[in-house]
Amino acid sequence: MQNLAKVAYFLKQAGIRDKIKLFAAGKLVTPGRQIMALCLGADACYTARGFMLALGCIQALQCNKNTCPVGITTHNPHLQAGLDIAAKAQRIANYANCLLHDHNEIRSALGVPNYFDLSPAHIRLPYDFPTAEFVTL
Repeated sequence: MQNLAKVAYFLKQAGIRDKIKLFAAGKLVTPGRQIMALCLGADACYTARGFMLALGCIQALQCNKNTCPVGITTHNPHLQAGLDIAAKAQRIANYANCLLHDHNEIRSALGVPNYFDLSPAHIRLPYDFPTAEFVTL
């Protein structure tokens, strides 16, 4: 997260921040971490891990071997048979709806009507930046 703020700061100092979009990713499973990324300068954030976990991923670390035991990342029909699409679709929908709901709750608690109004002033980070100017986007 710290580097996201640095990149946004340097792009702004170079006068090109409005020409480049910053996308944040990497363990942004929870709405709180996603909002934090948006506050620090991300234009958008995404999570693959959150949706994979909602789908039923057990993190067996076999994605690249075509042997996913729950049938998510495999082309093996026998393993795919263990993936109940109807049940998993509802889990994915629940995760997406809960993310949206929690985003709205957090923004409401911050008094921010939309995502574009989020700024570093809306968060308190548990660590210090090397210099204070990085959080002043």
